[in-house]
Amino acid sequence: VVRGAPGAKVGSVAVCGEAQVEVSGVMVEGSATCGVSVEGDAALLMRNCEISNHNSSGASVTGNAQLTLVDSRVHCCGGTGVVVADDAVLQATDCSIHHNDNGHGVAVTSS
Repeated sequence: VVRGAPGAKVGSVAVCGEAQVEVSGVMVEGSATCGVSVEGDAALLMRNCEISNHNSSGASVTGNAQLTLVDSRVHCCGGTGVVVADDAVLQATDCSIHHNDNGHGVAVTSS
């Protein structure tokens, strides 16, 4: 479990393999690369977090991975808020997911 101090910021978060990670109170602020990536059989729970990204996706969930957002906000400018592909799962509760320019809030694709 990773808990951020008030105002904690990171450039990106990546969870892969079979990892099970919980992040709380963190702002992911990236540019030109995906802010949050969850791959393989990994699971990521983000509680009370913000993902703010420019010119790339806010989050990408692929494979059999799972991303759970609770009381969180995703905002992208020039990219898609959350991309869900393959057999991945996105669960969002009490969240805001939106974008400005050239993207979608949530894009679901299959291989």
